Amino acid sequence: MPVSCGLEPALNQDQLDVQGGMLTSYDLVRGYWDKDRDYFASPIRYVNAKPGATGVVTQAQLNGKDVTLPKAVSSAKKPNKLLQSTMEGPNGTWPKAWQQVVTSSKTELVGGRMKVTTRGVKGGWQGVSQVIPANKLSGKRLALSLDSELITPGNGTKKGVAGKVAIYELCNGKTTGLVFETQKMRSRDKTGYTMSFTPRNANCDLLLQLMTSSYGDVGTTIYYDNVELREADDEGAKLDIAPTKTPFTLVSQFVYEEPTQQLTLTGSGTVAVQAYEDGQWQNISPRNLTLDPSSPVTVQIPERLTGRNIHYGYHEHHVDELVSLYNRTKADRGKEREFLREYAQSWVKMAPAKIGTVPAAPKPDARMLSVDDPGDTYDIEIIDPFSLLEEE
Repeated sequence: MPVSCGLEPALNQDQLDVQGGMLTSYDLVRGYWDKDRDYFASPIRYVNAKPGATGVVTQAQLNGKDVTLPKAVSSAKKPNKLLQSTMEGPNGTWPKAWQQVVTSSKTELVGGRMKVTTRGVKGGWQGVSQVIPANKLSGKRLALSLDSELITPGNGTKKGVAGKVAIYELCNGKTTGLVFETQKMRSRDKTGYTMSFTPRNANCDLLLQLMTSSYGDVGTTIYYDNVELREADDEGAKLDIAPTKTPFTLVSQFVYEEPTQQLTLTGSGTVAVQAYEDGQWQNISPRNLTLDPSSPVTVQIPERLTGRNIHYGYHEHHVDELVSLYNRTKADRGKEREFLREYAQSWVKMAPAKIGTVPAAPKPDARMLSVDDPGDTYDIEIIDPFSLLEEE
C-alpha cells in the first residue's frame, strides 16, 4: 500500500491556519476547552459592513443545519493602556515609556520598530518592557495586539528562537508571579498577533515584556511594533458553534467527519461575519460581504476557532517526526516518500528551532529500520496533552 494512502489525508487535516502561518494540531479532535475564553470554540456573529448600512441575514446554516446568527453593532475600541505604542518618541527618538528589559539589553530602535537580537548567554536577555499602573486596570480581561517579524540566523536559513511576550504581576514594586506568556511570534513576514489574559490582582501593576523565547541563541532578530493593550471587547449577542454543555451540537467532534465548517448565508445588503478570538471580535469574512436573497454565500470558519488543541511544542515535534519518517522510507518510493519532505518544509516555517533540519531537495534514503539508530534520532520533550492545551 502506498505510504501516503492513510497518512497524507490525516496530515492535511492536522494542519490549520493561525496568525503568522500554518500550524499543526495535537490530534484530529475538536472541542478542547479554552480556559481564557471559557469556550470550546469561538462564538460568531455578524455586523453591518459600515455605519449606516442595512445588511441583514434572513437565513443562516452551519454545515447544513439551520442556526440563528445574531446581528450586533460594532463598538469603538476601548482606550489603549500602553504609552508610545508605535515604539517611537518625538521625531523618531527612543520612546521613554519603554525600558530595556534588563540593564545588559541592547535592544535598538530601527526604522520605527524595536529590534531585539539575541546575543548568547553572555549577552543575557534582550528586549523591552513597560509598566502598566494598577489605576489603569480594572481586573477585567485584557486584549493585547502587536506586529512582529522574526528573522533567524543566516537570514532565515538557520535555526533560531521565537519571539516571546511575558506579563508579570507587579505588587509594591516586586514581581509576584507570571500572569501570561506566549511564544507565538514566529512568522518571517510582518504579522499581526492577538492574545488575551486576565490580571490576577486588580490592585497590582502589570509588567509587559517583549523578548525572545531564549537568550542562549545568537543572531535571532525579532522586530516589535504597534503594541496595544485594551480591555477585551464585550461579547454581547453571539452564536456558540460548540456550546459548553453540549459541545458538539453544531460542530462535529471529529475532524475527519466534517473537515471544514461552513456557514451559509442568505439575505441582503453588505455585512461582515466575525468570531470572538483573543478578547476581540475579528472578521472571518470579507469586510464587505454582499448578501443575496436568492443565492446563498458561504463563509468558511477558520479551523483554529473550532476548539482544536494547538501547541507550538507539539508542532516542532511533528516536524522532527516527518523528517525521521522521510529518512526511513526507501528512496524508490518516489512521490510516496516525497510528500513527507514537502509537508515538513511547509510546517518548519513556524518552527524556528527546526529551520535547517528539513532537506531542501530529495536525498537518498538512510535505510534506517529502527528508531534506536543513532543516525536518526530526535529528542521529544515529555508533554502532558491534557494539561497544556494553549497555543504556546
